[in-house]
Amino acid sequence: MTEVITIMKRTALLLILLAIPLAAHAQTITLGPIAKTAYCVGDTMFVPYTATGTFNPGNYFFAELSDASGSFASFTPFGNSNSASGTIAVPILAIGDHFRVRAASSEPYTISTDNTADVIVSRIPSPMPSILGPPWSNPQYYGYGLLHLPPYAGLIDDTILLAEGNHDEPGGSTYLWKFAADANIQVSSVERTKVVYSTPGLKSSTLMVQSPAGCVDTVVFAFNVLTCNPTIPASAHVVRTSESGSFPIVWVKTGGSYTANSSVPTSQVIFAESGSSVTVVGLLGGENLYYLKRGVSVTYSNPSGSVLVLDSSMNVSIPYPFDQVDTFYCDNLTFDYSQVSGGVAEEAQPAAPRISQSGERLFVSAEDAAFSVHVVNVLGNEIASMDGRGTLELDLTQLPAGIYFAIAQAGHERTVKRIAVVH
Repeated sequence: MTEVITIMKRTALLLILLAIPLAAHAQTITLGPIAKTAYCVGDTMFVPYTATGTFNPGNYFFAELSDASGSFASFTPFGNSNSASGTIAVPILAIGDHFRVRAASSEPYTISTDNTADVIVSRIPSPMPSILGPPWSNPQYYGYGLLHLPPYAGLIDDTILLAEGNHDEPGGSTYLWKFAADANIQVSSVERTKVVYSTPGLKSSTLMVQSPAGCVDTVVFAFNVLTCNPTIPASAHVVRTSESGSFPIVWVKTGGSYTANSSVPTSQVIFAESGSSVTVVGLLGGENLYYLKRGVSVTYSNPSGSVLVLDSSMNVSIPYPFDQVDTFYCDNLTFDYSQVSGGVAEEAQPAAPRISQSGERLFVSAEDAAFSVHVVNVLGNEIASMDGRGTLELDLTQLPAGIYFAIAQAGHERTVKRIAVVH
């Protein structure tokens, strides 16, 4: 009997001794409270944890983020911490309504319970301000709805209809429009809004959209407002006969005929007087703006991308591709001649421009007359151009060495000079 008791004591002692290291090596990881359960994609979630027990050498702690359905079958790991307690940063890179998160160790692999509540991740809004309803004259295109934001949105005193063009914004999103000081409203908080401007020019505005989850984005946008009494700038190239070109600003006088050079993707503004003729063309990479008085003869050559401001007495029929021709009508289209000499009358002809070269500098002058200068290579390809009044200086240092021709024109007078660029 004594021998049996002795064996039992030894067995009990052995079990106790075996239990001590097991208890010392048991690992547990406890997940701390997650401060937020609603995030915007791109935000960072901070996951607190505490670990107890003994972990193997080389162990590290990390967070596991479930997939959007809450499953950890294909979790994404984040972080690499050697501390038994701390916080792991988890970037939120996808949207969904059922994410879960938990903490884990690598050696041995041990996991905590998950956070027990769905984590909702919403996308950032993508504001897309758009013109509501086309400004085109073609009646078959009315009712097309939301369009891209065009460079020219309307005339002074026109009611311009704007809307958030992104139909994928979450329901319940809020909107905040801000407009320039000359608008009839400076702030609007509706999805679709109306605005009227009292002065022409470029109008810079903003649209902020905030989702129900608090995700916010703001876009800055701009468009031009036109006038029925535009000012002809002093730098306008005057056309009295028949010309084509790519001048930035063109004034076509009575009897003149002008065709824009569609091969040069630079926007032009064309003012056409009664009794003149204009060929309307569009530009790849730019838009030609035409102010056409009553009595202008109009023909079309690939007009897509053109903008027409017409006297309301004009009855135009725009051919294909008319789907990208914006048309605005004025009850009385007039020009402001305050910046140009002579108004609609024929001004005195300036003297021929003078061209001189000094090293890698080209000087052109025309006795206070508006003129243009173009530098072309021996193949006739334009390399550089400039418009101005008085005296202009062109820097030739950026041109490859070679022979060029400088062509300066003031009114009917033209000067051509051969120039050499030597570096």
